[in-house]
Amino acid sequence: MKWQVIIPLFFLAVSLSACYPAPQDVDAEVVEQEINETTNTFIDAFNKGDNEIIGGLYTTDAMLMPPDTGIIEGRDAIEKFWQQIFAMGADSISLENMDVAPHLLEAWVTGSGVIYNTEGDKLDEIKYIIGWQRVGEDWKIHRDIWNSSMPAPESPMEEPGMEASAEQETM
Repeated sequence: MKWQVIIPLFFLAVSLSACYPAPQDVDAEVVEQEINETTNTFIDAFNKGDNEIIGGLYTTDAMLMPPDTGIIEGRDAIEKFWQQIFAMGADSISLENMDVAPHLLEAWVTGSGVIYNTEGDKLDEIKYIIGWQRVGEDWKIHRDIWNSSMPAPESPMEEPGMEASAEQETM
C-alpha cells in the first residue's frame, strides 16, 4: 500500500521538475567584467554630462533612490534627475565596484565613489548598492540606491551655547 502512494508521488515530482528550466551556470568573472564595462560607460557619460546615455543604462522600469528625496521611477524620470544633478554643478565622478554578486539574470553590486564639481572640489563621497538585470545581451541598472559617506553638517542647535532650555522644550 505504501509503495502505491510513493511511486506515483515520485513520478509526479519528476514530471513537475521537467516543467521548470534548469538554472544556467553563471560565469561570475564574465558578469563582473560586463558590469564593470557598463559602469565605465556610466562614468564616461557622467563626466561628459550626458544624461541621455546614462538613462539608457537603466531598465525602462528602473528605480533610482538618491539620498534626501523620494523614489524616482522610469528611465525618462531618471534622465531628468541626472540632468538636474549636472545643472547643480556635478561635473565628474569616480566609482569602484567592490563586490559583484551575480544570480542568473540579475546581479547585485556594492561599491563606493566620489562626485566632484567643475572646480574639482569634492561634492560627496558615496557608497552604493545597485541591482542589475540582464536585458537581452546587456546588463542594465534596475535598482540604484546610494548614501553619503560624508558627515552631515552640524545643525545650529548642536553648536555650543545653543542648547534649548527646559522652558523652551515644554512650550
